[in-house]
Amino acid sequence: MHPFSEYKMLALFEDAGIETLKVWKLHNRYCDNKYRRNPDDQCSPPSIKSTNAQISTISPWWLVKTQIGLIEIGWLERVINIDWSETPIRKIITEDIVTKSETFVHAWDLGKAVEYLQNLSDHFPKLEDHPPNLPRYLDQFQE
Repeated sequence: MHPFSEYKMLALFEDAGIETLKVWKLHNRYCDNKYRRNPDDQCSPPSIKSTNAQISTISPWWLVKTQIGLIEIGWLERVINIDWSETPIRKIITEDIVTKSETFVHAWDLGKAVEYLQNLSDHFPKLEDHPPNLPRYLDQFQE
């Protein structure tokens, strides 16, 4: 488990060219039973003798609001989980041999996390595909 500060997380999104609109700090999801191989295990790596609350503080997860929706990101045991299930995108974003689906991917390091976020952003709708709504009174000026 690695420290994952807000600064590091924001740098990943910036390096991937994704604008972050808002960020929320989350409880470390690895401490939730659904992610651990053995739910009876303590939520701490062998080298760290910490409580779940301390682990959550050391390596929180993040919920990031982007132009396309919410992306959840955080360290599992050895990988960075990137989950975009709260967006309309349903796409496998890498051919790498990693745990993945149409709504999440596991990155083995920060560089791969940036790569996967860049791949994900390639599927964001372009502004020209979705023009902003014009006020109704402007409709009379369109030919």
